Amino acid sequence: MKVVIIDQISKVNYKYTFSLCNQLVNNDVDLILINDQKKDMNECKIDYKQWFNSTEDSNKISKGINYISAWRKVISLIKEKKIDILHVQWFLLSPIDYYFISKAKKLGIKILVTIHDILPFNTKFYDYKYHKKIYQIADSIIVQGEVNKTKLLNLFPDIENLQSKTVYIPHGNFVDYVEEVKKNDARKYLNLPENKVILLFFGQIKKVKGLDVLIKAMKQVCDKRKDVLLVIAGKVWDDNFEVYDKLINENGLTDFIRGDIKYIADQDVKYYFGSSDVVILPYKNVYQSGVVQLAYSYKKPVIATNVGAFKEVVENEISGLLVPPDNVECLSNAILSMINDKEKLDKYGVNGYKIINDKFGWPEIASKVYNIYSLLINKSNQHS
Repeated sequence: MKVVIIDQISKVNYKYTFSLCNQLVNNDVDLILINDQKKDMNECKIDYKQWFNSTEDSNKISKGINYISAWRKVISLIKEKKIDILHVQWFLLSPIDYYFISKAKKLGIKILVTIHDILPFNTKFYDYKYHKKIYQIADSIIVQGEVNKTKLLNLFPDIENLQSKTVYIPHGNFVDYVEEVKKNDARKYLNLPENKVILLFFGQIKKVKGLDVLIKAMKQVCDKRKDVLLVIAGKVWDDNFEVYDKLINENGLTDFIRGDIKYIADQDVKYYFGSSDVVILPYKNVYQSGVVQLAYSYKKPVIATNVGAFKEVVENEISGLLVPPDNVECLSNAILSMINDKEKLDKYGVNGYKIINDKFGWPEIASKVYNIYSLLINKSNQHS
């Protein structure tokens, strides 16, 4: 079978996409990846074409022109290579995505959609309409959390056969990408104190991720423990960090919070996780998150809100702690409970690593995706 997988943001999504693609070729899939200008492609073991533009210095008009041009190349490739399945993950400009996906569909191509976000958190006025259209014409849909299947059905109750064509396949782990660094070495590299408990908030900074709640919780934590440092590591996305700076200053937390507000290069990820004691995910809403998989891959315990697929990855009081979203007191209590018990810290991190190895391995995930490919091909043959 011949499959095209599209990942327009592999600069941030590559661990997922590369892991899946590298396993799928072991299942005898003739696979081509269409992605963006991610510089280091060494870990991608399949044929790829970097047609989508994700460079930050491009303006909206040139990005839009490139987006259309890249999709046109995809359609030409589908015709030239006689592709059987188009597997899409993101809809960055959903009207354009729908237009070209529908063109592929008219060519007789089967459409598989992997949903990372059912709707974007920075939803444009047209997104609901065109996401619905895409989900309608998709032959099969993968969600990465059981709870997300329910959310999808509730958001789009009138899409025909939506329940029967939607399959839960979890987000895989990132164990293969881990480079372990000793805690002291990691802290020296980042110029972090060796004698403090370090909490890590990692990843893109968005309003929906609840950083404001975490900062307020830090005030309560630091009233009881003076040896705690929160490291915020990530780039701002559709948000304004000045809001968080103001909160930090108002709460007298400048000595207890360090902000590395920038894109974290791949080679530095290991130092942030290696230096941390606990990873905090105070999200107000989420469909799934690769950060929790990354934390457990580094054997770090997690404190997360009980939203989205977190509830399916974080096992409360086994691999971490789950708290209600938007609840400062519960979050601060959870942080104190965790950092006041060194044995708990170590145990939860080891348990998390074991859980993601057992439940979220890529060979099994790729096998399930391959089974969907096979079903779609069989259905296509039956109707031909």
